[in-house]
Amino acid sequence: MVESYVRSGKSVHILVRNLVQISRRIPVYIVLHPTVVTIGFRGLKRSVAIATGSAVMCEDVEVEGVNYVELAEPTWIDVGLLVPYLRGDAPRTVRSLDVEIRSDLGVHSVVLTQGDDQGKLVNVIDGGLAFIVDGEEVEGSVVALPRMNKLFLMLKTLNVGGVCRARVARMDLDPRLKYFEEDLVAIGGSVAVSGLGKGYLVRFEPIDETSLNLLAATVFTGLVVPVNSPVARAHLSMLVH
Repeated sequence: MVESYVRSGKSVHILVRNLVQISRRIPVYIVLHPTVVTIGFRGLKRSVAIATGSAVMCEDVEVEGVNYVELAEPTWIDVGLLVPYLRGDAPRTVRSLDVEIRSDLGVHSVVLTQGDDQGKLVNVIDGGLAFIVDGEEVEGSVVALPRMNKLFLMLKTLNVGGVCRARVARMDLDPRLKYFEEDLVAIGGSVAVSGLGKGYLVRFEPIDETSLNLLAATVFTGLVVPVNSPVARAHLSMLVH
């Protein structure tokens, strides 16, 4: 139950790193929408709500500081699968989340600087993460725009917000790509994260703890893929074998 972790005051990037590490050993499913489930409590059954971002695991594992509940009845939960691999390049701060970089498997990722060819962004429109680096330092409040996007729910559940410092890159997208872009998160009035089709365009590099937590939450969201997608099936196949 991810909300219990947040209440404990622990950092989001540590939670994400722990879940990424576990997902390399066993399947880790992430709740996409708040859901009411039935659990056993002192010999009785009771209903509790689990929040977006909570992890569903079918094996007994431990993550420090996290509270667990065990389902007492079969329950339908809308989930995605956490895939701990990026297929492409990623900034150093993303690698610090223990996400493994591979060339053959994982969620598509690309890194751009201001003068790079934007054509590489096409790879993440169907799902993935793109990072624009070498921006200018800004300071301001993190504002998550209320969009119909799973990142908005993740940021609310993980309580990512407050004033932060980050390096934000301002790059005008090609008109053909601009059609797929939707602003999702701002830092001090500057767009920090955009939706790019089904993927995410991360326009900032973190400087302090709050911006690092924002990055971790965004990467976490981007690594959660539909359970019936080719990326998810490939990951599950690796775990089975």
